[in-house]
Amino acid sequence: MKRIVEPKVLYFGTPVVIISSCNPDGSTNLGPMSSAWWLDYTAMLGMSGTSQTVRNLTERSDCVLNLVDPAMVAALDRIALLTGCREMSEGKRARGYRYEPDKFAAGGLTRAPADLVDVDAVRESPINLEGRVVAIYKLGGPDSNLCSLEVTVLRVHVREDLLMNDDRYFAGGAPAHESSLARGCQKLDADGMQLHRKAVSATHAGLGHFGVEFQRTFSSNTLRGAHRDSRSS
Repeated sequence: MKRIVEPKVLYFGTPVVIISSCNPDGSTNLGPMSSAWWLDYTAMLGMSGTSQTVRNLTERSDCVLNLVDPAMVAALDRIALLTGCREMSEGKRARGYRYEPDKFAAGGLTRAPADLVDVDAVRESPINLEGRVVAIYKLGGPDSNLCSLEVTVLRVHVREDLLMNDDRYFAGGAPAHESSLARGCQKLDADGMQLHRKAVSATHAGLGHFGVEFQRTFSSNTLRGAHRDSRSS
């Protein structure tokens, strides 16, 4: 079960995100990516402008950002080399991509209706962020295919077991010694690792950590090579 919450800010480190977008035929496309950062209720996503996800979001701004946990890695592997675009570059074809119109079925994932946007969310994701793209920016020189997408988050769905009683949680994906927020809360041990007991701060009552037990930082290139980012006290 998930609940709608209204956290003061969004901060999920740099997890893998599966982006739901609307295909030209009205079906939902799923696009995994791992270049994302968050500020207040804005998400910035870095992607190739030739992807079907960016093509879709250029035409229709509705999206759902489905955060991923390690239990979903097998599903990610199944859709990582799939594309919703019938026509693909030779580079993608050489890397083993193939066209797949139904990535939910291919990945063994379940559709969940969104409330405010016209695409399906991924039920297995621990957090679903409904949003709309408000701007797309070109990155790099004239030969670059890279772009960044600015997404305004409209609604946040969080799995209930991740929430504290008062709906407060600290979402940390970066190592504690790189996190000014973690240093400010003084939740570090002698090695600079975050202090917690079963995802609850050991020094600040009522402050929980989203992801401390299961969130891992994935390689931007392979969706693998994960490592834990904190230590239990």
